[in-house]
Amino acid sequence: MRTRAQVATVIRVVIVAGFISALIGIFLYVIPRELAAFLLSLLRVFKYPTGDRVLRFIEDDPTQPLRAISTSVDPNVLGGLLILVTALTIPQLFAARPLFARNALRAMIAAMAVCLFLTFSRNALLAVTIAILFMVYLQLARRIPPLAAAILVFIGAPLIALAGFALLTLLPFTQTYAAHLIEGLQGQDRATLMRFGEYKDAFTLIARYPFFGVGFGSSPDIDTYIGVSSVYLLMAEEMGIIGLSVFLGVMILFFAAATRAWFAWTARDETLAPILLGLIAALVGAMIGGIFDHYFFNLKFPHSVALFWLYVALGMAVLRLRDDDRR
Repeated sequence: MRTRAQVATVIRVVIVAGFISALIGIFLYVIPRELAAFLLSLLRVFKYPTGDRVLRFIEDDPTQPLRAISTSVDPNVLGGLLILVTALTIPQLFAARPLFARNALRAMIAAMAVCLFLTFSRNALLAVTIAILFMVYLQLARRIPPLAAAILVFIGAPLIALAGFALLTLLPFTQTYAAHLIEGLQGQDRATLMRFGEYKDAFTLIARYPFFGVGFGSSPDIDTYIGVSSVYLLMAEEMGIIGLSVFLGVMILFFAAATRAWFAWTARDETLAPILLGLIAALVGAMIGGIFDHYFFNLKFPHSVALFWLYVALGMAVLRLRDDDRR
């Protein structure tokens, strides 16, 4: 990606692909379940699950609400995809020179938001919310002192969260979602309790092999296992504290360079500014999502891993392009 046109093309492709994935997720959700299972089972040639296993429910209980999956196999993986594409798309709606017509952007964002809601992924919802708040902070910090911007966001975030939660509890068709969210916050549902158990077991394994981890195979001890719903704990299990520190160091360097560029010069660039803002916010959301899930660092979901690093690469390409313009 050596030119602005190339970067813009890749961004367009990612946004459109995310929009199509959201539409597929909504379509498979609203059609009869038997038809949805049949259509997804046609993907067996790509080693996709077949039969009743392709449909996912809250706590894997068919009596609970269905969760949107699109073609991502797992609703949480779809939630991770929607974190990235939603945060990337939103800044285009307010750009001086957007990559798509504004009406088209509104339709895309609406589809992504609906699909995100239908995944029932509390982690993805939290991550997207924080990504949007970070966008707001960066925009405010260009106009007022950064500390004042942080205070405004810090004060406004709980008020917005309370208003959104009140809306979820009042609307008849969102009350199930609100109940699911409350159970997660209280640590009462089975999924949350399982996560707590995974975290405890992960710390046991990390304590035994703290520096280099146990690699990408299986655990060398019969009483432990590899696998935890957290990118950071999974990294520590497999690559140790050293590997986790390298990853965090790389991401800190990226965010430092990208945010410095945002404040220094990119905000004045009508083409690159919304692209870089979306990439920064999307990766902030991914880092938040990584606290409670593992799809951005898991060999079973290489497409999620590749998408994460594509965003990092796009961010660096934007920085290089603007530096080339200044020479």
